[in-house]
Amino acid sequence: GSGKTAVLVQRTIDFLTDKEAPVPADKLLIVTFTRAAASEMRARLEKSLNKLIRENPGNKALKRQSILLAQASIGTIHSFCADILREFFHVAEISQDFKIIGDKQKFDMKNAAVADVMDTVFSDPEYLPLVDAFTTERNDRKLTEVILNLYEYMCSHPSPEKWLREKVEMYYDDIDPAHSPWGKVVLKEAGEQSEYCTALLSSAIEISKDDDKLFELMGPFLNGEFEMYKGIHDSVLNDDWDTVRNKVLSMNFNRFPSVKGYKDDPLKNRIKELRDESKKIADGKLKRIFKISKEQCIKDFEKIGGIVTLLEKAVLMFSQIYNERKSERSFLDYNDLEQLMLKLLYNDDKSLTKSAQELSGRFDLVMVDEYQDVNEVQDKIFTAVSRDRKNIFMVGDVKQSIYSFRRAMPDIFIGYHESYSRYN
Repeated sequence: GSGKTAVLVQRTIDFLTDKEAPVPADKLLIVTFTRAAASEMRARLEKSLNKLIRENPGNKALKRQSILLAQASIGTIHSFCADILREFFHVAEISQDFKIIGDKQKFDMKNAAVADVMDTVFSDPEYLPLVDAFTTERNDRKLTEVILNLYEYMCSHPSPEKWLREKVEMYYDDIDPAHSPWGKVVLKEAGEQSEYCTALLSSAIEISKDDDKLFELMGPFLNGEFEMYKGIHDSVLNDDWDTVRNKVLSMNFNRFPSVKGYKDDPLKNRIKELRDESKKIADGKLKRIFKISKEQCIKDFEKIGGIVTLLEKAVLMFSQIYNERKSERSFLDYNDLEQLMLKLLYNDDKSLTKSAQELSGRFDLVMVDEYQDVNEVQDKIFTAVSRDRKNIFMVGDVKQSIYSFRRAMPDIFIGYHESYSRYN
């Protein structure tokens, strides 16, 4: 790897052995993403402290830290949440003897719950547009997957049902494609692609200047296509959807000019490669994403809005059935642990609860490994227990994010990286 864990271990040792104000080892909260990583973390810290004790046998402070390390909270985010919820079960209003549902049990219970939802969906005429949109004559697997995946995405955000409602409302708030969230994404993509094409043509023009004959014959041709892409880029920034669409669809490409005696010339071939790359983008991306007019987009949004509303109802139905069945057996899954922890830490007005203030007082140092793999709920938990991020240290590498299936949000770590001042 990139040495993230080694950095975290060394930083922890530095805090434990600080001569001015050492952090008591039992005031540590260290969070990793797997039980194996947590065990390795504890072993590394023990090894480092033991090495220091051997080098300084008379140092009582080091020996004290070694003893206190056994009481340090080192584990996964979910083991931490489970421990705290068992302690504060009366505040969280849950059974103290809850059980963490196993993978096989969770799989079976979710499948049974979604099967009940599908029975309702297929028997109720109200859901016919949803059925038509996501199922075929052969199976309903696609709709099942969408419901399960959307449920997981929902649970990775604070106030899951509110988050889901907000996503549905996006189909109704502004259905002008230039102003809708989806239209903005398309226009941003079009702007970036057209800007890239102008850069390709600009490079081709500069290269052609190295040969007077090439520049004389190809300069006007290349400049013409350069201006075409520049016009599209400017239109993306200033014009409405149909204006941009018309410019994109009316793009016309003339035959690449041939130059006598330059058949295998490397300079000419490089110019052609750059031009062909820009044309490929125009035909394969720009024209593809602007096939539909503004009027048709609005009609599609109106139709999709109704389908998405039904999908929301199906997801909430699944959530209710699944949660009821877990509750019957005192089961909690990882999503439950995170959501219950969030409710324990935050009031409805988003201020910290008394429980959060008590918990944050227990930890002088909060260390989090693999922060690129946290989701929004986990980030808020870490914020609450670290005194509003005043005593937190995190390591991460967005290129190593591997937990997208757990709804990891690398943008959270990127945001902190960009907002924090550099250490000098």
